[in-house]
Amino acid sequence: REGGGDVQAIRIPKHTYNLKLTNSYKGFDSKVSFIHKSSSLDDTTYNGIGDTELAGYTLVNLGSSYNYDADTKISLKVNNAF
Repeated sequence: REGGGDVQAIRIPKHTYNLKLTNSYKGFDSKVSFIHKSSSLDDTTYNGIGDTELAGYTLVNLGSSYNYDADTKISLKVNNAF
């Protein structure tokens, strides 16, 4: 920190938000999760100073499983679905 100000770390988003929703119904378990990363800085001149802003992004992950019987579970997971 120079001059008492906050310095954002290189390639580390300032904010990260997570939301996970789950539901169970008749042997099926369903999940959807949202992960949002705010913008971050990159150092393209390799001098340790963030000189380029990288855009924030949101990921959507989907998952579902079915309990076939006491010994068998069938699962499907899709990361970064959209």
